[in-house]
Amino acid sequence: MEVIGILVLQLLVILCHASTDGGAALRDIRQAAGGSKARTPKIFIYPENKQHTKVSGGSARSMYGLEFVFLQQLKESPYLTTDPNEADYFYYVAYLYYGTHDMTGMIAAMRSFGPYFDRKNASDHLFVITDDFGGCAYQFQLPPKAIAIHHFGRVYDAFEPNPCKWQEYFASHCDYHIKLAEMPEQRPPCHRPFVHIVVPPAHLFERHDLTPGTDFARDPAYYRNWANRTTRFFYAGPINLHKDDPHALTHPESDAQYSWGVRQTVFRLYKNLPGWKFFEKHVPDYAAQQHNAQFCLAALGWGWGGRMKAAVLNGCIPVVIQPQVKVEWEEQLPLHDYALRLPFYMIHKLPEVLQRIVSTGRGEQMQRAMACAWRFHHWEYPTGRAFDLVMCELKARLLKARPRLNTTTCTLDCGDGHLIAVHGSSPYMV
Repeated sequence: MEVIGILVLQLLVILCHASTDGGAALRDIRQAAGGSKARTPKIFIYPENKQHTKVSGGSARSMYGLEFVFLQQLKESPYLTTDPNEADYFYYVAYLYYGTHDMTGMIAAMRSFGPYFDRKNASDHLFVITDDFGGCAYQFQLPPKAIAIHHFGRVYDAFEPNPCKWQEYFASHCDYHIKLAEMPEQRPPCHRPFVHIVVPPAHLFERHDLTPGTDFARDPAYYRNWANRTTRFFYAGPINLHKDDPHALTHPESDAQYSWGVRQTVFRLYKNLPGWKFFEKHVPDYAAQQHNAQFCLAALGWGWGGRMKAAVLNGCIPVVIQPQVKVEWEEQLPLHDYALRLPFYMIHKLPEVLQRIVSTGRGEQMQRAMACAWRFHHWEYPTGRAFDLVMCELKARLLKARPRLNTTTCTLDCGDGHLIAVHGSSPYMV
């Protein structure tokens, strides 16, 4: 009884100081009560409906395979509950990319199960979407508060014409910002910041030599001193899609919007610059090329691009140039510690920007931070921790907090003040 009395007295003292430091007081309360680590989120999976689980092709090893990977890791995790009444979040099994595209039917099935879908306006329901255009593919069907876990963080869709028919009219109609301002009614955003979650794809370039995470984690030869890498800038992949099409010679707009012009502009400006390597197609030694490069272009394709993940897994600083698009983990991790983002209008200054990073020693600092963060860009256990970061984000939302990664100490805080060591931690670390 005497011990209980002391604990109660400690809690009263802490509460008296809450007005001056509410956050610290709450942390002290949890510690005094012996519960410094808040409970993990609980997720309920709806009963499966064969209508929505049929697939035609695809697998967990494909670029669009996150809908397989996420479900598998969720089922193997400690976050599941069989009681919907105690669930914090809900998941409905459906393969939107390789199977049904019936979002309306999925929502009807969830509503028929019980009151849970509408209880919080679907703000506790998770949807994995791997479509090239992410949430844009379902922007009118997806409930505004639902949580889309997708790869394409385009915030707004002004529906610009593609191609831009500049020869037929004055092309302000093709300018995104003008088009957005002239729209009589704003279209729903494809990505809702801090509601949806932009995540890395499950796999990349599965037909090529790219071993995500394993080399970077286990072989020090690949994680060589950043300053000694001999390639300043690297890119490999499609650039001008219609390069060999005679029609494109008279209609240059035909593929101009691909990558929103980023790949093409960087290539045209710097393809002959010493130390800058460009390949107009994928190369079989893609990973080895990145291992020897200081900076790697992370641009879009038609929709989401996976080159940020590829760069990070191979220790190459991503140069993100993706107008209007938030990239993977931009709202969860301190990307500024290990990645560079530039607006399109700074492409002509790219050599000067990179030289500044190199000459100040900033590049080596960024790669050291990347040595901590890379696991979150990789899904496969035992090295990947992307699934754990999704759970960390969901847990932090329950606490009305944000995940915090300290890349110096390499520790993750999911909102409760409990620091998780990223390296050496076991799977399902939240």
